Amino acid sequence: MNDFSFDKTSRWPNPVDIEDVVRSFAGKQLHLIEMKAIGSRSLILKFRDLSKSIDFVAYTQRSNDKRQNLSLNEEAELLRYVAKHLPNQSINLLYSAEPDNVKVPFLVVEKKDGVVLRDYYYENNSVDSFYNTLNDELKKIHYIGLNHTPPDISRTISLHRLLSRAQRWDSSKSGIKERTWLDCLEQTVSVINVNNMETTLLHGDPHAYNLLYSNDSFTWLDFEYSSIGPPQIDLARMLLLLNLQIGDAFFSEGQISK
Repeated sequence: MNDFSFDKTSRWPNPVDIEDVVRSFAGKQLHLIEMKAIGSRSLILKFRDLSKSIDFVAYTQRSNDKRQNLSLNEEAELLRYVAKHLPNQSINLLYSAEPDNVKVPFLVVEKKDGVVLRDYYYENNSVDSFYNTLNDELKKIHYIGLNHTPPDISRTISLHRLLSRAQRWDSSKSGIKERTWLDCLEQTVSVINVNNMETTLLHGDPHAYNLLYSNDSFTWLDFEYSSIGPPQIDLARMLLLLNLQIGDAFFSEGQISK
């Protein structure tokens, strides 16, 4: 195997251990030839056997994050659940290394080639296309959470608690982004039937960089902030993130009043 240099403080397992893990489920003839970091949390793993190269993606836990994220074992269960109920659109979990088994737990999933929604739509489509695609794909996540028993996730969010928090918020002592998020949540709830307060599976971070277009379908990425709660929370966050990512054009096309 190639010599991969890692900083001693790296949160990633030793490359030899990663190679052993992948070979355990994908074949002993595979050899790790390249590892490429994507952000702070994921690695592209390139393997080669006798005839071809095969790519996987490994994820580790995000650290030093103010938002509460799922533990890796919960995220693994969630990936299995989504892949079962949205089989043509979901990232399939191939391996989950639990804390008892390794010093640095990580997940390995299939690699899908494609482009994120932002790159797919930005040049040639309107803001409405962003919104409609995100909304339609988000509803699929919410639908399976309503019609099947979701996995046991410890992270739950109460809409009533968030709105109560919004009423008490002192914007002079907080960052503008969090205040805007609560404003957006209030506006979203105001145009939705709040009597329909179902609880379902939430993606948690539904934006144009977390939706991959691949093989004529869309795939949600990064379920680390998923939770159980009312779908209005996901919808409000989607609206806010659209505004942050593409600017006032989103509001100017009338999706939500500023």
